[in-house]
Amino acid sequence: MIVAHDFNLNLELYTLPAWAKTQVEKRCNVQVFDIGECSPKDVDIFWGNRITMPQLQDLPNLKWIHLGCSGTDRLDLNQVLTTHAFSRSSEILSVPVASTAIMFMYALGRGLQWAMDRPDRSTMDGRLDSMISVPHAKTLVLGRGSIAQEIQGELGSARCHLMPARRLSPLGIGGYDFVVNALPLREETREVVNREWFAKMSSSSYFINVGRGETVNEGDLMQALETKEIMGAGLDVVQNEPMDASNPLVQMKEVLATPHIAWYSKNYWADETELFARKLGRYRSKPTTGWV
Repeated sequence: MIVAHDFNLNLELYTLPAWAKTQVEKRCNVQVFDIGECSPKDVDIFWGNRITMPQLQDLPNLKWIHLGCSGTDRLDLNQVLTTHAFSRSSEILSVPVASTAIMFMYALGRGLQWAMDRPDRSTMDGRLDSMISVPHAKTLVLGRGSIAQEIQGELGSARCHLMPARRLSPLGIGGYDFVVNALPLREETREVVNREWFAKMSSSSYFINVGRGETVNEGDLMQALETKEIMGAGLDVVQNEPMDASNPLVQMKEVLATPHIAWYSKNYWADETELFARKLGRYRSKPTTGWV
């Protein structure tokens, strides 16, 4: 079987290590090639992050798609599930992404964004009401997927509530210390978090985004920060990626940002190759369309 991958960006965390390629080939009895180095008609399996619907049309014998990420917004998933076997890596990514969200909560809640600028006590003058003890905070997570559930599992259901994507509403969010966005990108969630949401949040609350940048209206977020409708923000994702240090949003003193690395850990490739091998074994035992 021929496996085509697109882990070929000029970034270490998006590059398939040679040892991982060798491990998968030996363990799974497959041949792994960069997608640009193999004939499209020979590809049986796609393994990567960036495949699109037009690309699928150019891979006539493709049978199984495995994403090394959680997001499926480049694909029409309803259609793909009727024509291909499909899987993704959510189960190994939810813990590091949830950890990043909680990291932002602790960092923002304890004033790290201000202390990084000038670490003396006068920095906190006028901001003491923003100091939050995270275990006692009230948190709302937008979304109900594996990331949201992992966050709730860490914080406890008594003080961390989930809002499913199908029931999104800014009503009632004023009582939360943290609002964490873990929404997937769909047409109905594009820029769904906007001025109306920020206006209804408490002025002492923080907004955190570890979902998709396109689900937030960034102009409205900047305005909410500038007018102090909310206290601050933690962002792992933005609308236009890769994240640029010159982006005026991530330059704001009220913002802490990481460049879309919430999903990554030093164990990623070991976990990903193990998951790929396990999913491939499941697919081989029952080759069909739909979820693997």
